[in-house]
Amino acid sequence: MAVYYISPHFDDAIGSCGGKIYLDYLAQKNPHIITIFSEVKEPFSNYAEDLHKYWDIKDPFRERKEENKNACTIIKAKNVSLKYCDAIYRIYNKKHMYSIDGSIFKEIHVADQDLYLDISNDLLKLVTKKDKLYFPLGIGNHVDHIIVNKVGQYLKEKGYIVKYYVDFSYEGIIPKKYKKIEVIKLPKDILMKKALAMSKYTSQINMLFGSEDKILDYYQDKLKGVEEYYA
Repeated sequence: MAVYYISPHFDDAIGSCGGKIYLDYLAQKNPHIITIFSEVKEPFSNYAEDLHKYWDIKDPFRERKEENKNACTIIKAKNVSLKYCDAIYRIYNKKHMYSIDGSIFKEIHVADQDLYLDISNDLLKLVTKKDKLYFPLGIGNHVDHIIVNKVGQYLKEKGYIVKYYVDFSYEGIIPKKYKKIEVIKLPKDILMKKALAMSKYTSQINMLFGSEDKILDYYQDKLKGVEEYYA
């Protein structure tokens, strides 16, 4: 039996569940992170190129994968990446599906409607019904998070052990259909470990926290050192 944290993008699982992931490691529960949207595809849209400049990266595939490897090493999680493109790189009929700022927070593109089924089939090759699977709630309405949440609902209907985590850095109302099942107040040393792991995502620090020295403050002050889980 293992515990799998299903992460839409490289930083989502650790950013949301980093404390629990490390506690799982200490408890010898064999934590894994599976990142779904890990691929980059050219040609880039102007929107994607603007993000690359903001992130200060020249090779988004190599650099972001390296960041994730370093973060997972800190948090002691095994990591696997599925071969799906991030929303900003997906193309349909030779056009970028999410090509302007804000489009990734609107409706899921028609070509993505059944993407959750493909992802589900790939996940079923990696997990068993004895494993615990943690999926994002989809708070914030990012299309990739919504798709991955849909995967979780689909696998739950098939009898898999599925729980949900609160997507960090997003704000939104948690639907009433979800029931809070666990609240973890993280000790200071675990919070520091989580913050250290997040500091390895150097391209994302400005966007998520403002600066590296504000990472711990975000988790300790804004989130009160707490992680919440739902079913």
